[in-house]
Amino acid sequence: MRESAEVFEKLAKRAQVTVIFSKAGYEVAKLYGVLKKFEVATGGYYRELEVDPKPLSHVYGRVMRRAYDAVVVAPMTANTAAKFVLGIADNLVTTALAMARKAGVEILALPTDAPWVKSTTLPCVINDCVGCEACPPQASCPTGAIVGDRVRRILLERCVGCEACVGKCPFGAISCFSEAPFEVHELELEILKKLEKWARVLKSPRELAAALGVR
Repeated sequence: MRESAEVFEKLAKRAQVTVIFSKAGYEVAKLYGVLKKFEVATGGYYRELEVDPKPLSHVYGRVMRRAYDAVVVAPMTANTAAKFVLGIADNLVTTALAMARKAGVEILALPTDAPWVKSTTLPCVINDCVGCEACPPQASCPTGAIVGDRVRRILLERCVGCEACVGKCPFGAISCFSEAPFEVHELELEILKKLEKWARVLKSPRELAAALGVR
């Protein structure tokens, strides 16, 4: 999400980009501290930002009449990929994809679950809290995301990924955006093969940037 947001930020400087989020995607963008990038770069005709649930959207008609050069899904979760290849259109993102497939609009996909993806980025977490009586990170958190009287934890629904807490823990118990290894299941591999029939599948944010002509 963070790398995709950087690509979007560069693209938005030279092109009109409409942003649509599923409800979950919006929360993830907030959690990983990049929502502001999307908000700053939108505002105005063809630069809207829409968040699901929104049953009626101008995006669908625009896609059908090929007003957009491409529909980009970055990152594309395994859930969204599975819905797309099965023809399920139940939110802003999957419906826009369905319209793009029908209208022949190019689809660019940056999947999160693929054999070339070896790790995932974790949100802000607290590990091995020692239970200080006074907690500087908790006191300074701008959204009140750190809770607990002794052993503290982060409420992800409040966290905005600002990282203000990281340097304030004297024991280094808080980390943000660290990498965790994972393996792709064979089910995701089957979905990926079907996805390649309908979309241009990209392997990295760098490939995405190149496909969109940004540096």
